[in-house]
Parts: sequence; structure tokens; C-alpha cells
Amino acid sequence: GIASPEFSEADTLLESWAVFNGSLIDAGDTSPFPGATFAGVYPHEIGHAINLAHTQTNGAIIFFGDDIGASGCGSLGGSPAHSQTETMYPFIDPTPGSTGLYQATVDLADDMAPLSDIYPTAGWPNTAGTITGRILLPDGVTEVTGVNVIARNLADPLGDAVSALSGDFTQGALGDDGLYTLNGLTPGADYVVYVDRIEDGGFSTPPTGIGFLEEYWNGTGESGDIDADTACAYVPITVQAGVPVQADILLNIDPSTLVISNDGAIQVPLPFPFPFCGETYDSVWVAANGFVTFGEVDYGLNLNPAGLLGGPPRIAGLWSDLTPESGGSITAREIGGNFVVSFTGVPEYLFGGGNTFAITLRPDGTHKITLATLT
Repeated sequence: GIASPEFSEADTLLESWAVFNGSLIDAGDTSPFPGATFAGVYPHEIGHAINLAHTQTNGAIIFFGDDIGASGCGSLGGSPAHSQTETMYPFIDPTPGSTGLYQATVDLADDMAPLSDIYPTAGWPNTAGTITGRILLPDGVTEVTGVNVIARNLADPLGDAVSALSGDFTQGALGDDGLYTLNGLTPGADYVVYVDRIEDGGFSTPPTGIGFLEEYWNGTGESGDIDADTACAYVPITVQAGVPVQADILLNIDPSTLVISNDGAIQVPLPFPFPFCGETYDSVWVAANGFVTFGEVDYGLNLNPAGLLGGPPRIAGLWSDLTPESGGSITAREIGGNFVVSFTGVPEYLFGGGNTFAITLRPDGTHKITLATLT
């Protein structure tokens, strides 16, 4: 399905359109009524038609194995049921027995809160709790647009969760905008707030290309010092109706993280002279598409055997169309006297997911490729 607003006047949306591809209805999709598991596509697209954007809370856990909480910090508990997949998650599975039927019901906080933000009834949002703040670089000043922020109720982390991409009301069109606001929270409940990398899918507020570490907001301990700010330490926020709570988050950024655009490359100095193919090099080009080259840059735009064998000397950990702007991270650092280029959880253009592998260069001119998870 696809949909979009088309005409508006002042603050009033006048007309939208939507198209649904009924040919994708599974022939075996007959219960409890024909086309039942395709049903989630309709409210999702109508959501776009009335100006709702994609969100990521539980859908990424079900579709891509994302963590329930900040990555690497241990699960906040439980395992999401298909019924806990938000309607506005970018992906819907219309296969019988999967998420499609459940995504047809708009009954999760992450769908209801944004809907109420755009079309509020009397008293909204003061009838529920609110957490708001700004996402900032480690300098504590520069705002960052396109960071997913999630608040989860510790008593019900999967059933009561709300998310927003920072800067979602301006999409960064007016400059750096790190503002996020999470409305519709349960009064009296304790929430944890954390920054979350987008796993996959298209978002109207473009996800940031900055390689940050997922982390919780931890009160007075919040800082941009990656060594002092413990990523997995959190301070719960008890919300009350009509009393917004401020929670600014300073991103933790690994200094070895490389910010590379899709189909891009960046030159990185080597900590030692590296002999390779009859020459010695003091730097290496790290390309988004899973390889390194020596002597000159190559972006890997021709991802075929001829492209692999041609061009400058290269070592390919993976030879594929990767999209680091969609998530994951690429780092280059010295470890134990060797130089290691690591791709961690970087999605592939067609298959999504997260690809994790590393290329290790040794001072004697040898190298090693380590493959962990490939999509």
C-alpha cells in the first residue's frame, strides 16, 4: 500500500489518496474473514493519508530482533506478541498467523498518542503524562534531528511504550532540531527513556547518519562523556498528568565511529605502514559497501564480479549494497597492535537486517576477515 496527503488549506487537510495492492492478499488468508491478515495495510495507509508517520517501538523487535531497551543493556523483559506490533511500523506481514491482522487495530499507545497529537480532543495532552527534551551532541549544545527516542513503562515495557524521532515536527527543515515530545503516558507510572537506532524502513523524518551508541537517560549522570556516562544506567521518570518532565539526552559517540553515507567512503590513517600487493600504504579507504581499498577511493557502485576484481587493491569483508544511513555502525580502530575495521548491524539495501563483520590488518601485511551475522 501507499498513501499521502495531497491538498490542505491553512491547518485543514482537505484531500488525500491511497492505493492498495490486493494482489498480495494470500490465497490462504481466509480466517476469520477473507483477507483478514491484509487488514493491517488499510489503517496503516489511511494513517499516512491523515498525516501520521512511521514509528519504531515493538515492530523492530518482532521483524529484526531489536533489543527491548538500549542495545547491549539486557532486556527490559518479555517478548512481544504479534498483537503488540504498532500499526504505523514500516512493515506489515500479511501472511496468515503473522502481524497483519493485529496491525489493523489502533490500540497501542505508540499509535494513539501521535494520532491525538495531530487531532487532539479537549484537554489533550494534559490528561496524561508527558516526557520531552532535546537530543544533543556531546557538546551539550548542538541538536540532532532523526534520533528515535522511546519511553517504556517499567511495569509494562511492551504494552505501554511511546516513541518519536527527534525533530519530527520540523524534519530538520528549519535547521538542527533535536526536540522530542512523548505524550499519552500513564499517570503515576515509571518510565525509562532511551535513544534507539532505526533498524530499517523509510521515515518521513530522515534518521540521523551520526553513529551513536544506544543509551538510557540517567538523570544527573547524563553527559556526552562516553567513558563517564554509563549507557545501561537509567533513572526512571514518574510521570503525572499535565506535568511535563524534561529529559535531555547527550549522545554517546565512539570516537572511532565513521560516519559514511550510503555508497560513500572515507579515508582513514593507519597506525603502521601496511604492505599490500607490492606497495606500502599509510592510509586506507573504508567504503560503505563492505570493503577497504588502498591508494585510491572506490565506492563499489558496480557490485558484480568485474567490479570486485577491477579497481584499486581491495579487501572485501562483504561485497554488497549496504545502507549505513539506515542503522548500525562502522568503526576503525587499533586493537592489540592490529587495525580493525568493523561493520556492526549495518542493513543491506534489499534484505535489510544487520550485517556484522570485521576486516583486520596486521603490521606484517597479512589480514583476516571475520564474519558474524550476514543477511
